[in-house]
Amino acid sequence: MFLNNESGGISILMLSLSLATLSLISLVGFGVKMYLLSNQINNVADRVALGAATNLISAPDDICVVAEQIATANNSKLVTCEVLDDELTIKVRSDSQFQTWLDYWPHVGMARAGIDYIFD
Repeated sequence: MFLNNESGGISILMLSLSLATLSLISLVGFGVKMYLLSNQINNVADRVALGAATNLISAPDDICVVAEQIATANNSKLVTCEVLDDELTIKVRSDSQFQTWLDYWPHVGMARAGIDYIFD
């Protein structure tokens, strides 16, 4: 009796199409959020490198401490800090809410900054 009755078939089809559309929109939104988060952490890495590199001449021993302070002020963690002659290379990790449950997604930004000496 129920197998020959086709009423309500469109409702189930529309429900499944609606769920598929919502799932696709959610997936696209999540991808955009991860892309924006990657760009944000790269911008933070640039800020940290440039901010710490300003101290390369005046206080070269305290560069990594300054870099860590700048990274903390920008809601990130300093992963590595290397100083080679007049160049600073740093890596920062996002301290975002997404990082706690998405540890497999690498939110690490890297930047280098240094000093150019111009001799006249």
